[in-house]
Amino acid sequence: MTLPVQEAVSSAVEEKEMGKIVRHEFVGSGVLFVLLCITIIGIPGAIIYLIEHVATVEEEMENPSEFLENFRTGKFKKGKGK
Repeated sequence: MTLPVQEAVSSAVEEKEMGKIVRHEFVGSGVLFVLLCITIIGIPGAIIYLIEHVATVEEEMENPSEFLENFRTGKFKKGKGK
């Protein structure tokens, strides 16, 4: 038999969710996108190409606000190793 307090604590632990970072990355060809944008007729095609070639990446982490603070201060630079 479980006590009501234990049930409340266990349900609170189960309901706690990790924070999510959602980012969008363009995975298409930048050259093709620019060429489509240059031509007036190609602009609708460029918009469709952009929409179809953007990938959404969701990452769960314990403290997303700390990650964003470190990212904004420049602690995560491209090309640098750990």
